[in-house]
Amino acid sequence: MVLDIIRLLEQAQDLVKSGHLVDASRTYRKVLKTRPSHGEANLAMADLALQQNELQTANRHLKRAEKEMAKSGQYWLFRGDYELRVANIDNAKSFYEKAGVCGASKVEVGLRLGRLYQATQDLQRAVDTFQEVLTLSPNHPLAEIGMGDVLKAISQTGLGLRRYARASAQPDQSAQRLAKMRMKSIIDSTIQRWHFPMMNDAPRNTAFQKAIRTAVKPNDIVLDIGTGSSLLALMAADAGASQVYACDDNPRITKAAAQVVRANGFETCIKVIQKRSTQLVVGDDMADRADALICEIFDAGFFGEDALATIQHAKAHLLKPGAKMVPDGVRIIAQPVFSESLNHYFSVETVCGFTLAPFNALRDPRLLQIELNRFEYTTLADPILAIELNFNDDISLSCQQVSDFVATATETCHGIAFWYELLQDGQPFMTTAPGQAGTHWRQAYLPILEKKPRLMAGERYRLKAEVQRFLVWFEFVS
Repeated sequence: MVLDIIRLLEQAQDLVKSGHLVDASRTYRKVLKTRPSHGEANLAMADLALQQNELQTANRHLKRAEKEMAKSGQYWLFRGDYELRVANIDNAKSFYEKAGVCGASKVEVGLRLGRLYQATQDLQRAVDTFQEVLTLSPNHPLAEIGMGDVLKAISQTGLGLRRYARASAQPDQSAQRLAKMRMKSIIDSTIQRWHFPMMNDAPRNTAFQKAIRTAVKPNDIVLDIGTGSSLLALMAADAGASQVYACDDNPRITKAAAQVVRANGFETCIKVIQKRSTQLVVGDDMADRADALICEIFDAGFFGEDALATIQHAKAHLLKPGAKMVPDGVRIIAQPVFSESLNHYFSVETVCGFTLAPFNALRDPRLLQIELNRFEYTTLADPILAIELNFNDDISLSCQQVSDFVATATETCHGIAFWYELLQDGQPFMTTAPGQAGTHWRQAYLPILEKKPRLMAGERYRLKAEVQRFLVWFEFVS
């Protein structure tokens, strides 16, 4: 029987190490069925219960283990873990210290005390304690995770991510899983990098601030769709708006936006709402319809974030008749180009003597965001006004416009580079054209999907631009 128990304990320990906790628990129960008071098995079951946050079960097994394990440092570590979970901080600290007296290693005691200090928000002591552990045991995964948790708590998420990465590279599979979960939580909590160059884009910010000061009048109610950092909402409040409703559907962004609003002292004027604008209800989310709309939910091709449908809905449901809008129109400017380098983003033929053409079926036909001046290209015509929309008019989600142009060079047209101008009262106040200094804006490029035409200098051609909700494309027509 003794040999059977030893064998079962070894099996259970192996299962724990490999992450099969349910099977491990089942194996420990086999031991306890034979010997209900078995100290080591009860202690292991207490540990598993603590990992599952089953506190009553953990306490029951700890009581059963005490008679055999009371002189074991490991027992007092788990007793401390239980007391910490039920917020008996003084008892937890006392038991951790007793664990050291009973032979628990300084590393194990230090890890527990570090977590205790972290739980009580004594973050400097937590850092010092985890650092002591790392001095004794360099790269210890649980100490690295503890340091990462503290760094994350003080908003040093980049440094915290590095600590978790160190832990994830260690052999301990349990610590690997925990570290990977922590890394995912940080990565999932971040926003796309383009937000920061946009917020720091001086030409864009100056242009919008000027347009907002023109559109927003004292005591206006303003709706800011896709508020992001709330910068444009702050501009509206600063321009004299009595109430600004700033909406965004990303919970991380709206939480940060509300903090930004409070930091700037506009919390009584700006209401941050975690919803899409199409979910807002006047009388519930908004006390009244808005006098002015600010909307900057545009990609490099303008239409890709469903801007037309969003503005259409706002006009019908959220704005007063005749409300001012920023922007209140857009011009799409297109230019046919010859560019082998841009063409390589959309097609492949023969490489090193092998045909790769079947891969063309997998290409993404949507626009490519580019900094046009970083590519080698030849313009085949002067810039063309491809589309102009006035948002004060009825907005259609389906439109097309044909433009005549004269080719300025003889060459194959690989595709259309295009950008846009945002309008206020019919005049452009901001452009995403190539060559703009100090701006984060990029241009867009679309290939000619049908047979690519060869343009002849001096000849006249017709280019059709078509918009269907959030997709835009170009075709040569006769």
